[in-house]
Amino acid sequence: MTIFGQSVLFGIMNGSGYILFAAGMALTFGVMRVMNFAHGEIYMLGGMLTYALLKSTGLNIVEASVLAVLIVAIFGLVVNRAVIQPVLAVSTAAPLLATIALSFILLNGAGAIWSNIARIILPTALYGTVRGGGLAMSYSGLLVIGAGILIGVGLHVFMAKAPLGKQMRATVQNLTGANLVGINTKRIYDYTLIISAALAALGAILLGFIHTVNPAMGQPVLLIGFVIVVVAGMGNLLGATITAVGVGIVESLLITYTRAEYAEAMIYAILIIILLLRPEGLFTRKVRT
Repeated sequence: MTIFGQSVLFGIMNGSGYILFAAGMALTFGVMRVMNFAHGEIYMLGGMLTYALLKSTGLNIVEASVLAVLIVAIFGLVVNRAVIQPVLAVSTAAPLLATIALSFILLNGAGAIWSNIARIILPTALYGTVRGGGLAMSYSGLLVIGAGILIGVGLHVFMAKAPLGKQMRATVQNLTGANLVGINTKRIYDYTLIISAALAALGAILLGFIHTVNPAMGQPVLLIGFVIVVVAGMGNLLGATITAVGVGIVESLLITYTRAEYAEAMIYAILIIILLLRPEGLFTRKVRT
């Protein structure tokens, strides 16, 4: 039971980090109907820029993290204006292909700059472990759980209550109607990519506290993000938050009780079964934002 409980705890920890990554993907698809294949590399930039700022400047971890998130958020705006918007009206496949191309550019560019070596960004203040009931959790793990769940739920509330969130929802429901009532939908798309990129960068930093960061870190998380978004229901933010934690737990249990190399294959097998039984995803429109 101790092994089981510890596995569940680690799963919640990883899943809480996945929340931020998957929420950004779900937001982009929900508002713009674009699946951003460069989201993994945008995530990677958050972790690698934090590392670079820590090593090349006198900034502490909080300052470096905030600056990295801001830089990546601005980069999200650039991605929307320079990569997605110019081809958005061409075809549904055009943004997909454009973001795939950007993904490879960023992946190879980051590898050339930093090399594919794992780096540690865990601050010394987060060294240490909390123990109780035969279980243990690092300070960094507790931070990831708290921040991930708080931000995931907060994003859902933002979409439901905040004026900008309501404008995003109006854009999703009826693009033409949103334009007619004076909503600047192009600016809404800008905000969507800014928020999505910032969430990805923050997720990379938090998961970097419990793992490591490297230029190739975006690809594995991108696949997990697709699983979360599809299982939750495309564009469902609250569903993505819940599913991210569930996927983290399942992944951790599979690694504990089977061989690690089987875990990923089994997660995708579960995805196929869910899609066969419930192709619209696990969560209905009642919780859709």
